[in-house]
Amino acid sequence: DKPVPGLDIPAEANPFLGWRGIRLALDRPEEVFLPQIRALLRVGVTYDLRIMLPMVTVPQEVEAALALIDHAVKDLERDGQQTRRIPIGIMVETPAAAVTLDQFRGLIDFASIGTNDLVQYTYAVDRTNARVRERAKPLGTATLRLVAQICRAGVPVAVCGQLAGDADAVPLLVGLGVRELSVAPARVPAVKRILSTMKLAEMQERAQRALELE
Repeated sequence: DKPVPGLDIPAEANPFLGWRGIRLALDRPEEVFLPQIRALLRVGVTYDLRIMLPMVTVPQEVEAALALIDHAVKDLERDGQQTRRIPIGIMVETPAAAVTLDQFRGLIDFASIGTNDLVQYTYAVDRTNARVRERAKPLGTATLRLVAQICRAGVPVAVCGQLAGDADAVPLLVGLGVRELSVAPARVPAVKRILSTMKLAEMQERAQRALELE
């Protein structure tokens, strides 16, 4: 959803459902994906990095990305450069990825729920459209049930996006099984305060009640 200078990406009627994320990367690997992967592999020898693939919908996209990453590793090693394994994860931004995350086990090391887009796609609401964006329900039953299903998939799960720093959402997310929250620095004290004043059992009970709301 963000234009990239230098890439000839045609205008689309609905870019949120179009050529973005992993789709663009896999369609133009030499121009878009592999240069970034090679750079990350070089830096990853020295720094603690993780690679997260965006806008994934099916395991086959991850398989294709892993094949390209393996190709990049072999190219660097052939040139005499050192590499090390970097953990690979996906952004869970679509209902398709959310309800089939268990099928990604063995392919990925972690997942991060992109709540802004996941809510948008779940409720079929354009979050940039002032006329309808209030119809999206970040803490609605549909959203929370998806989060619960994601947490049962057997993959380490984090949450990013506005919901991760929301005071009402934090107890529900943790109660559903989320164990990592990615928040803006300004929200860290508030989130820590919430987590330090509530027991896990209390958050789990609150989350279970929320799953049954209409």
